[in-house]
Amino acid sequence: EFEQGPPIEAPVAVRLVGPELETLRTLAARTQQVLETTPGTLYVKNPVQTRRTDLQVEVDREKAGQLGVPAAEVARAVRFGLAGLPAGTFRDEAGEDHPILVRMPLESGAWPALGALERLHVASVTGA
Repeated sequence: EFEQGPPIEAPVAVRLVGPELETLRTLAARTQQVLETTPGTLYVKNPVQTRRTDLQVEVDREKAGQLGVPAAEVARAVRFGLAGLPAGTFRDEAGEDHPILVRMPLESGAWPALGALERLHVASVTGA
């Protein structure tokens, strides 16, 4: 069995391609609605419905080392604090699964404010 091109996760897949992300989000939402109301359709995924933001954190390795904090632990704490740590799944009455994430409390926006990083605690190798 041979496949050409990128792997596809399902027997039927719909891919939208275009230069404008907002247009793709709108079209993907419409496509998702059509697919979800089509009898026999299972597991509709819409990866563009989740907005992504890249954040680059530079760790002062010398200071982190003096405090006994591995740089990887700082990156892990920031990632889990902002993006969340998967803690399980909730299934609603319609049978849809929703991820449960543990993360820092949201402030006024949809994501924790960058100022929340000041309140982030990172454990050292001794657990302190």
